[in-house]
Amino acid sequence: AGAGAGAGRDEAAEANPELKQHVVGLLFDQGTKLNPLQEQICRHYFVEINRVVQQLVSGSGYLTLEIESYLVELVSMVASLSHSEVGMQAMSRRADLINNIMTLVHVGSSRVQAKALDVVRHVLKKLTPDLLNSLMDGLNSPGIGKGPIPLLLAAVAKSISLQVRDKTASGDKGKPSKVSMQSVVQPPPGTIASWFKGEISLDNTHAVVDLMLEILDGRVGGTWANLARDTLKQQCLYFLKLSASPVDVQACLQLPQLWLAIAGLSLVDVDTANTATKDIAQGLAPDKVLCFNHDDDETVGTYFCHDCDHHYCDDCNKFLHLHSDKKAHTRTRIVCAVDEHSAFAVTSKEGCGRIKLPDLLVFSDRRSLQAVIELKSSSPPGKACRFCGNALGADNGMAQFVATGIKSVCSDPDCVSLAKICCTKTHPCGHPCNGLRDEATCLPCLHKCDTTALSLRQDADDQCMVCFTGSLQEEPCIQVDCGHTFHFRCVKRLLEVRWSGPRIQFGFCKCPICSMSLVHSKAPALKSLIEPISDLYDNVRRMALLRLEYDGLADTVKGGEDAKAEFALKKYAYFPCFRCKKPYFGGDDACEAAREVEFDPEELVCPMCVGGDAVQICPKHGTDFLEYKCRYCCSVAVYFCFGTTHFCNSCHDVYQRCRDCPKDELPHCPAGPQLTQLEGDECPLHVKHPPTGEEFALGCGVCRNAHTF
Repeated sequence: AGAGAGAGRDEAAEANPELKQHVVGLLFDQGTKLNPLQEQICRHYFVEINRVVQQLVSGSGYLTLEIESYLVELVSMVASLSHSEVGMQAMSRRADLINNIMTLVHVGSSRVQAKALDVVRHVLKKLTPDLLNSLMDGLNSPGIGKGPIPLLLAAVAKSISLQVRDKTASGDKGKPSKVSMQSVVQPPPGTIASWFKGEISLDNTHAVVDLMLEILDGRVGGTWANLARDTLKQQCLYFLKLSASPVDVQACLQLPQLWLAIAGLSLVDVDTANTATKDIAQGLAPDKVLCFNHDDDETVGTYFCHDCDHHYCDDCNKFLHLHSDKKAHTRTRIVCAVDEHSAFAVTSKEGCGRIKLPDLLVFSDRRSLQAVIELKSSSPPGKACRFCGNALGADNGMAQFVATGIKSVCSDPDCVSLAKICCTKTHPCGHPCNGLRDEATCLPCLHKCDTTALSLRQDADDQCMVCFTGSLQEEPCIQVDCGHTFHFRCVKRLLEVRWSGPRIQFGFCKCPICSMSLVHSKAPALKSLIEPISDLYDNVRRMALLRLEYDGLADTVKGGEDAKAEFALKKYAYFPCFRCKKPYFGGDDACEAAREVEFDPEELVCPMCVGGDAVQICPKHGTDFLEYKCRYCCSVAVYFCFGTTHFCNSCHDVYQRCRDCPKDELPHCPAGPQLTQLEGDECPLHVKHPPTGEEFALGCGVCRNAHTF
């Protein structure tokens, strides 16, 4: 069978996996051993998949629409085959098939990748690691080994956007840069080159992430879970090897193993992170530092004071710096115990993996598929700007301290502007407050020195998950209602810009980490920004619930008022009127076509502002249920697209032809659907209205029942 024959098959077969599985059941569910016919069928599918994959990998062929459809059918049948015991037996004897399926995860189209991932999931559940690893070529990298786990990590790595920050460099070399694996890594020679070819869609990348999480949770099998955790731990230890010598960032970025380690870091769970941290601690083997104020030769120093030039334990650090002369001394927590606040640690929090080493900081977030690798500055605290990390200058930042009241700030205008809104207070631990100036309650110490501050869910080294361009300690921060902390300027910008596109949506007003709504946030610093958003939300919510009630759909939604409101806000589209600034109804959900059309905000006009003799304020329903005439014929409009145009059902089916028709060629009243000119003089709507091609309101739709085609 050829690709052309596959392309001509019924597309319904692809959309009906139950039919494929039924056919496979008839062929393979009888007996526990393959008969000659079954072996021949399996061989046909396996050989065809191998032929197409080898063409793709070698470059002698490319994925045309016909070949893709054929390949989707082939892999779909193998997916159905994997549900059968005898089918899995046949697959387990074909190393070429297993490698080809894994290759398609990397080089196939989006549809092929999804089908191949389905096969991989079933294969992992049925075959043992020893058997499957023996069948696969694998990456065969030092410390990684063979098998599907590193190949799944490679798929995740392809979609990661990595930001590189070299704080040891100055000038242009020190500026952050963004790279991807595809842009910097050269595929190694040999059989593993195919794993680095092709791209993987974001949806399929998240599917790979979900599969890896299933493996780690033990849902695929306990043996696979242990193997996956061990592989991820090895990825974390790779960064320890990386920091053992001076790091050449540009050279490291070209190494496939660095990208696998970054992908692995995004997937580590708490147990794996703790195990990796202990191994890193043993690798670094820090010398024991004693407290200067104790003479027992036992008390360990946990802080270093740069002004006193001594090490102190927790108690001495606290009490010896109570005096006003020493309260402002610059102190740094040093390596003394293995925890997330040490100078080295691996942590996993809310989908983001982080590794801290004395000279290296790496983040990798599996939700946003963003990562950061930062080479730390060697400048001691107190000698570098607390915001950007650059040198303070000859006066040690004294001019900025006099102007802003904030120590350790350089002369960069952006840093000075940050200092002007930053809190001037210092925590009892000696760390400066990183909250906002004049707040009634200070933000807890981001270094987590205050163990009673249970509401703090992040620390100073964590990234701001709004911008993902800097750590929390690099800007004044705000803690929102759910307990998560972000740069204040990032949250402010988010609330000022609001939604993108013409339709009013409130996704922008959710916590980027936990998705808790901030529409009614109680944060004092956000009050002026939140109040108008809160009023708008309440108004749109009320209108959407009212329309849901009049449409007779309220009782079909399970749950209370909040559930009904959530459904209504998704179902009904509201737009902001350019003239009166009030929200108005724009139809059932956003038209798919509107997503591809640029919009002019001045064309977003509510029924009242459109005007015309037909605009009536209904004493019972107000303006919420005004009906409009179809712009292109004499029918009552059903659709409202692009936030500007009303269509009836028929005209909506040919909306592009209607929009492209010159205004002087549009039919005049009476006008029929789809640009049809009707005979006679009487309008089917029995109203006087503007010429075809212009918007016109008919009145309240609940109180009237106009004729429509």
